[in-house]
Amino acid sequence: MSKTTNRRCTVQMGQTLVLMLMAAGMACASTQQGGEGMRAAPSKFGNGSSTTNYVSHLDYSGTSYYASYPCTGCTDPVILEFQPVEDTYKFQWEPAVHAVNKGSVVARVINRSDVTFRDDKFTLEPYETSQQSAYAWVGYAIQSNGNDWRGFGVYTLDGSGKVNGEWSLVEPSKINVCTTATPPSKSAIHKMPPASTGCHYLSQKGASMVTRLASRAIPSDYPAASRSTAALGIGGLWISCSGGCCQVSTM
Repeated sequence: MSKTTNRRCTVQMGQTLVLMLMAAGMACASTQQGGEGMRAAPSKFGNGSSTTNYVSHLDYSGTSYYASYPCTGCTDPVILEFQPVEDTYKFQWEPAVHAVNKGSVVARVINRSDVTFRDDKFTLEPYETSQQSAYAWVGYAIQSNGNDWRGFGVYTLDGSGKVNGEWSLVEPSKINVCTTATPPSKSAIHKMPPASTGCHYLSQKGASMVTRLASRAIPSDYPAASRSTAALGIGGLWISCSGGCCQVSTM
């Protein structure tokens, strides 16, 4: 083989290696929250195929939260599990609820009981038999009636990626955030706030003494009774977020 041929082969191999490395780098970048690939969050949750594709590539890890919730037509409370998305602890909530093109699923909600959970128009089948999940989303969403919503909500999706049920909608003014000296290094969901003094509403720029630091109502406080005029609600949960922990409460 001539020297010219050898040089040509070497150049081609080098070009191929560079292309392979570039492709690998783009694939890694595409998996980050809000990227341009499979994990790219939709501008609005429930907007169709981009939402379906997004939730199908989410990963869940960290500390889950289990709680019993009364449901419409149930004899006993239903156990729901809130599984945090693996990078929820890095997500900034404030920009997500003040812009039209930001948002993130922060947890998956699973019905661990053997009966269907119903609260007003929201329905979640037992996961063991249906594999159905609901998704806790922070940001903009398109509700089942077609209206836009900004803030926190738990949603179910139909096969086309449209929202067909919502639960525990929380507007930005009722979302609290607590910053901590040592930011979390993994995702977690709890019913109690972190030990911190840097707590305030998202609309505030600093800590406030009037901000309630504990969940305003925990699920066990709810009476197990049907209520047709309004959803029973999520109660209050603390979810790890960028710089600390964020609280949502429907009470």
